[in-house]
Order: sequence, then structure tokens, then C-alpha cells
Amino acid sequence: MSDHRAPRQFKSIAQLHTFLKERDPKPGSSYSLERMQQAAERLGHPERQYKVVHVGGTSGKGSTCTMIASILEAAGYSVGHYTSPSLVSPLERLVVNQKMATESVALRLVNRLWPVLVDLKLSHFEFFTILALQYFADRRVDYAVVEVGVGGQYDATNIVQPTVAIVTTVGLDHTALLGKTLRSIADHKQAIIKSGSIGLTGSKLIKRGRYVNVDSAKHIQPTLTTTTFDFGKMKRIELSTGGRYQVRNAILAIEAARALGIAEPAIRYGLRAAKLIGRFQVLGRRPLLIVDGAHNPQKMTAFVDALKAVVDTKHQRIVCLYAMKSTKDIRKTLLPLARLLDTVVITTFSRSYSPATVRRVLRSLNRDVQMILEPKPNKAYAIWRRSLQSNDVGIITGSLYLIGYLRQAKLL
Repeated sequence: MSDHRAPRQFKSIAQLHTFLKERDPKPGSSYSLERMQQAAERLGHPERQYKVVHVGGTSGKGSTCTMIASILEAAGYSVGHYTSPSLVSPLERLVVNQKMATESVALRLVNRLWPVLVDLKLSHFEFFTILALQYFADRRVDYAVVEVGVGGQYDATNIVQPTVAIVTTVGLDHTALLGKTLRSIADHKQAIIKSGSIGLTGSKLIKRGRYVNVDSAKHIQPTLTTTTFDFGKMKRIELSTGGRYQVRNAILAIEAARALGIAEPAIRYGLRAAKLIGRFQVLGRRPLLIVDGAHNPQKMTAFVDALKAVVDTKHQRIVCLYAMKSTKDIRKTLLPLARLLDTVVITTFSRSYSPATVRRVLRSLNRDVQMILEPKPNKAYAIWRRSLQSNDVGIITGSLYLIGYLRQAKLL
């Protein structure tokens, strides 16, 4: 759809979503903040009307954002929460106190902003970012917790001046945009820690802000749906999720909350109340069903370690539904998982690897795994479910986009 066909008013968020996606430039072809800066200036800088916690990193940024937002809400603040990618609807990026904007409210805001911004030709990510920042201003939030999309330095979210900025981890991901070395990637990510901001990081590669030892917690035996740990003088902190890797994110959330003056009772309550969708999420017990959107080597290693902590992977059959975005490092991501698998149903989504490509790489890592190729996700899901026996462990992993598709189809 070309720009001269742009509607003056949108009749639905789906229409806006389709229009922006169809005219989006190729990834990386217009990597700058210029359009976003102009958009913010035209709107009177909505991002300056509340305090911002800005969170980037290769892994863990989404969960860290969710925990911080939950803590701030527990402390009595009105909190905007901007995250990406959205799993079902782009309106998941317009959330205040865990409530997503309604279609009608969002559409009125879209049509208010569109005439002011149309000539800037904002990308889909840019437009929904500025939409969220304006929505938070309209709702008069006290805080906005904002997740970086990709990198940091030129990410559309980096027009904010954060009170607290966090870089969780640094790993090899999005190398086409951020560079092929950890140093280059770290430089992009640490750009969100600005002068005047409180900077925190779990990576020694980040030279700005304060390093936090995210591995300093004392773990108490995890269960499928809870994780308990001690951190310094705080004892028996509870998370309502399995996955020991979430403790690292929780420690950064704790330190961010302390920097903002949040009291310990609110920190504890907020961490316990945080709901992490698509991250070591248990959906059933017999058979055991676990969903985790691990899509890069760091995330997959963390997921597999968490799985081994609560599941007898040597004696229980592991049946996996898998798809992966084609821009990711498929071999390094599959490596931690491959030898655990007994059966894999390989499927697709928009911009994923082909099942044949996944099969080739997986076969090189595990000669004994049984593989079923079904490109249609709904049919693949049905095959996966039929393949499971009551004592098996069924996992869905490889991408949040796959999880989002299945949630949209009401299969999860």
C-alpha cells in the first residue's frame, strides 16, 4: 500500500497495523532517531511528562520490565508499560496498570495523532512507540516502563530521558544491525544509560552505570510454578514462575526499585504478583506443558537449565513444537536443546526459517530425534498435542511470534 493511498482516518487498529506493515522499510534501512525526535517535538514531548524506566539487553528485558511495572504498581503508582513484540494485538504496547487500551480509545488517539505525523512516514514500530508514549501522557501515569526494541542507540524508544536505565545482558543477537562483536553490541545497548540517569547492568561489558552481580542470589529449590531465592538481606523472595533464570531479572528489578525509593514490602508483593506470559509458562500438568519464547542462544541455554532443574529430562520423553525467526542464529540456539528432544514438530510463522532448514540443522545436532514437518502452525499444534502421552513433557519454544500466533488462534 503506497503513501498516497493512506487514509485520512483509520477505522480499526487492524487497518492501521496492515497499512504500516506494508509500507515499512526493510529492517535497518532507516536506522536513526530523527523521525522519532520530530514526532515527539510536534506532540509537545509526551515522554517528558512522567518518569521513565528504560530497559534494554539481549535477554531478560521483557521480564525485567514486567517485574518493575508490577513493583511500581504495588507501591501505589500509576504505571504505563510498553513492551515488544506484542503477542496477539499491537495494543499490548498500550498498557496502564496491567489494563490494555480498548480499541475505541486507541483508535481515537491514532486519528488524533495521524494528521500531525503522517508526513514523517513513521515505521510500524516508531508509530506504535510514539502512540504509547502519548497514551501514557494522556493517562497521566507516574511512571512508564519502556522496553527497548532492538539495540538501544538508534532504537525508537531511545528518545526518552530515563530516571533509571537498565541493560540486562549482552549477547550475539541482531548482529546485522548491531555489529558482529560483543563490544559493538554493548556500545549500542549502553547508549540508553544517559547523563543524569541511574544506570544498572548485569553485564561487565557495559561501561556505563553500576554493575550488579545478578548471580549473587542464593537459590532455594525451584518448583514448576515458583522460584524462591535470597538476595542479600532480603530472604525468601518469591516469584510466581518457574525458571531459575528469572532470578537474574528479579535482582535488577529489585535494584531499580531501591533506586526509586520503593519499600521492601512493595518489592516483594510486586515480584510475587508479576505475570510473565510466554516465559517458562506452565499450561498443563499431565502431560506437562511448558511454553517459553527462547529465541537466541542465551535465552535457550537459560530455558534448558531451568527445565533440567524441575524435569527428569533423561527419563521423560520431550516432545517439542518449534519455529524460529530467520534472522536468528539457528545452530547456536538449537545446540542447548537438541539432545534433550525425542520428537519435534517443526512449523513456521511469517519470516521464520523453513521446516527443511530447521530439520537439517537439528539432524546435525541430534541424529536420533524424530521430526515431523508441518508448516501450518494450527495443524502443527494439533500434531504436537496428539504426540503427547500423559507422562511426557511437551514444550513450545523458539519464538514469541509462534506463541503469539497460537494465543491469537486461542490454542494456548
